[in-house]
Amino acid sequence: MHHKLIKLYTYNWWANTRILDAIESLSEDELETDLGGSFASIYQTINHIFRVEWLFLRRWKGLSTDTPFSMKKKETLRKSWEELEQERKTYFQELDEHALDGTLQYCDTKGQLIIVTLWQAIFQCLNHSTFHRGQIISKFRQIGKVPPSTDFITYCRESENREQP
Repeated sequence: MHHKLIKLYTYNWWANTRILDAIESLSEDELETDLGGSFASIYQTINHIFRVEWLFLRRWKGLSTDTPFSMKKKETLRKSWEELEQERKTYFQELDEHALDGTLQYCDTKGQLIIVTLWQAIFQCLNHSTFHRGQIISKFRQIGKVPPSTDFITYCRESENREQP
């Protein structure tokens, strides 16, 4: 299961990168436009995804999440995310597969105690990001832009093509 989770997070990074690439082509007005939804703008939504991925990695590692979080600027978002992704890769490389079935306890952002297995928390983070990337894709369409494809099957087909000689 461990290698499959790593594959899913490789997909997650691929999808996040495609969104980040597409965001770079947008103006500040397009990024900040209130389009409704869980988070009003593309900018707020991408920052929410980043913040939650950051929170979950801290939870998995047993680190404090009390550090105040400030939204990343368009110019620093990719660099911050690359650093987060490198930290996550290191975490997965060092993770003992047996730990995936272990219990993880943390308080959510509302202060509620959550008790789950580690693999469930890891999957929840991935699922959360996928959900909000879908919202960003919808927001792209609302402003008349063509969104990138972030479908898992597209990732699989592209990675298979890269692996073939």
